[in-house]
Amino acid sequence: MTCTPDDAEGAWVIESVAILPEFRKKGIVNMVLAEEIDKGRKNGFKLAQNSVIISNSPVRQAYEKRGFKFD
Repeated sequence: MTCTPDDAEGAWVIESVAILPEFRKKGIVNMVLAEEIDKGRKNGFKLAQNSVIISNSPVRQAYEKRGFKFD
């Protein structure tokens, strides 16, 4: 059994952002997300979407800093 949400219509989908342990807590995720969101905007997208593992609090916090909301 899997739980995979449908992509929101017209969304720029950001998937599988991963950082090696030795590079974590250096702001890299924030830079990657900023670059991807900017790339989406330049391509005409007004909505970005991602998916994370519910229990991965550090990743959720990183996405929330970039303005993502979780349902």
